[in-house]
Amino acid sequence: MGLKEGCIKSGGRWSGSFCEIESISSGGQRLVNLIFDNHISSYRKEPVTFVATTVTAKEFLEGKALEKARERIESGQGIPAKGTEILEKYFNKTPVMRIDKFDNDKFHVDFEAGFQRGWFTATRESLCKALPPDLPNIHTRKPWIKWIGLDCDMPVIKEWLKIKSD
Repeated sequence: MGLKEGCIKSGGRWSGSFCEIESISSGGQRLVNLIFDNHISSYRKEPVTFVATTVTAKEFLEGKALEKARERIESGQGIPAKGTEILEKYFNKTPVMRIDKFDNDKFHVDFEAGFQRGWFTATRESLCKALPPDLPNIHTRKPWIKWIGLDCDMPVIKEWLKIKSD
């Protein structure tokens, strides 16, 4: 079996040189994953739009600002934020995670971390089994592949891991 067959068995769509497969991230976000021989890039399925709303000082001090802002936005009380076109373009065009092979058992994982990016050198084990306990500021031990809603037991990921890096 190869990447193409693994893609199809996993429910993905083969697009000539890569597999496109949808997933839901560990945070509940719908993603589109593009799996090439040498890397995986995961993008948001829905476009990002920045919306502004207000919260009271009391809500902020009580730690309810985010919850109240989310309620107001979801009920249609938010307004499009001004001057956010560049941010929206960035968040819509940049992968939430990209995993590059640079050695047969070494990977470069670049991921979105709010308004900044984070990256780690990963092993096959941290991609598939669990993150090492010594990673700072990571509040989960989920393997990187699971962050983007995929699994190392999927035929497409098994095949991707077999491909040797250049």
